[in-house]
Amino acid sequence: MSNYLKTHPNFAISMAYFYLSLCGLLYQYFLLKSFNINSLNFITLGDFFLSFIKSFQVLWLLLLMYIINLIVDIYFYQKRIKERTNRLSFIKRFILILRQQQKIQLYLFIVFLPILSIMAATLDYGRKMQIEIDNTTSISLSIPIKSYIIDITERYVFLLDNTTTYVVRKEDLRSYKIVYDDK
Repeated sequence: MSNYLKTHPNFAISMAYFYLSLCGLLYQYFLLKSFNINSLNFITLGDFFLSFIKSFQVLWLLLLMYIINLIVDIYFYQKRIKERTNRLSFIKRFILILRQQQKIQLYLFIVFLPILSIMAATLDYGRKMQIEIDNTTSISLSIPIKSYIIDITERYVFLLDNTTTYVVRKEDLRSYKIVYDDK
């Protein structure tokens, strides 16, 4: 399998992008599910392929966990391998450890990325941007003037007032003003 991926790197890149998009879709689905919205009814193919950008903080968290894990592995493994490879330099021992730890790190990445996406979506519950919608749009769409944006897709904006969620088409939401942004 690894020889196939080495000879066909475009396939590996495409599969990695598809996997990241799937994890982003999980993030978006569970974020909106916490507001009782089924996002699968409102997303397009473009939303699917760009959804990993919304869960970008998950990727940073996973990268940080990977680096910490790698440092800990190298630190403890250096002590054991130093006895066997006393004549090798630190860099050569480091490369040797990386080669041995590579498969387990990849498996951990593949397994934990969807789980972290789901966890981040449930923890991202409170991050909202408050907007103010002009009066005529508010009346025509039957939505309150002040709302919070939960999420935005290619065609829809998901809004929340204190108790009710609204799904509004972007083209119907003519203009709005950002009142508060907690990001």
